[in-house]
Amino acid sequence: MPGHKEPEHGADLRSEPRAGGNRSEAEGGSVSGEDRIERAADELDERRRKIRSRAYRDRDKQLEAKPSAARIEAVRRSREKAAKHRRENLFGWVEEERPPLSVLAVAVRDYLDKHPADARQPAGWIGVTLWTYG
Repeated sequence: MPGHKEPEHGADLRSEPRAGGNRSEAEGGSVSGEDRIERAADELDERRRKIRSRAYRDRDKQLEAKPSAARIEAVRRSREKAAKHRRENLFGWVEEERPPLSVLAVAVRDYLDKHPADARQPAGWIGVTLWTYG
């Protein structure tokens, strides 16, 4: 290109004037539209980077959701209704007399009282154990 001068090796390319001869505002010149768009894009990129950085840094902090007054009231009403239902259904059940336990049920209860860890065994295992040690 005629009139184009190659920069010297190691020269700072940012200090060279732009092709249009525009100078930055700090140098007393006007800023072209492209420069303003580029600067705005850089600022937007930096803002996005900071937002993502904060989000990553604070990822383990949970936002504490506070329930609304209406939600608290709905939960309270639901709990009262459930308690009332339990009281009504339990009242009739408690008054009924239970039949006496069978010999086998007493044996199972006594065995599990002595060996509480065996309560997690399958039902067939308990039956065989009672038959064996019965």
